[in-house]
Amino acid sequence: MRLVVPYTSLHPETAAALDASGQAYEAVRMYGDDGYFALLSGLWAAGDTFAVVEQDIVVGPETLPSLAGCSLDWCSFGFPYMRSDAYHGLGCVRFSAALLACVPDAMDRVALMSDETHDARHWCRLDAWLAQVLTASGEKRHEHLPPVGHLSRQPSHGCVPA
Repeated sequence: MRLVVPYTSLHPETAAALDASGQAYEAVRMYGDDGYFALLSGLWAAGDTFAVVEQDIVVGPETLPSLAGCSLDWCSFGFPYMRSDAYHGLGCVRFSAALLACVPDAMDRVALMSDETHDARHWCRLDAWLAQVLTASGEKRHEHLPPVGHLSRQPSHGCVPA
């Protein structure tokens, strides 16, 4: 399983947990509000199973083996975020090659989405927009337990009041 870690500022706790897991990962520096979209689009187009662990997520010892060993196509671990103790976004997620083949235009469809506070392709809403596209395509997310750690509960650019 290819594991990517998109970051603007990789938290030491995140890196330590990933290093302790023994799973090889690629830390990929993000630039601009649409850098994350570009990364996901490229991974989607490549068509191979991949997982994402975001820069402020702290995985446990069984997190990555659980994702890698799961037979379902769209898997995630929840994490504390805003008003939820187990938000299932892009923080710790895996997409199978089969899913990518079933919904090959998912990122093209996400590219067209925006809202009153986020332009199209903005990193902050990719999780919700991608979930909307996949769910509308008949896909179902498999939610793993227990939740992973999260080092920040609010969006970092202030789009949601604290």
